[in-house]
Amino acid sequence: MLKNRSIPFGYCMTNGKYALNAREAEAVRKIFADYIGGKSLKTIAAEMQIPYNTGKAVWNKNMVCRVLENQKYIGENGYPQIISAEDFEQAAYIKVERNTYRKP
Repeated sequence: MLKNRSIPFGYCMTNGKYALNAREAEAVRKIFADYIGGKSLKTIAAEMQIPYNTGKAVWNKNMVCRVLENQKYIGENGYPQIISAEDFEQAAYIKVERNTYRKP
């Protein structure tokens, strides 16, 4: 089965190298800022205006979650950095906190 998107959201190929897609990179920054600011995955997905890929114009919370978990955004494996390592770690920490079951 083919992937819908082989290059991560926020990037494109230029002369055989990964480069930033300006509109998508700004959307990635907004996703991290909104999530760190307290918005839910579902709310962020509902507010997204840029299509995730050509086949899917509407985002869902799993797509947002994949963006938040993708370490390429901090500059891994030859990808240009979009967000800071601190923002990535903070989003990961918030995700763990939100997913931790707390007994009443």
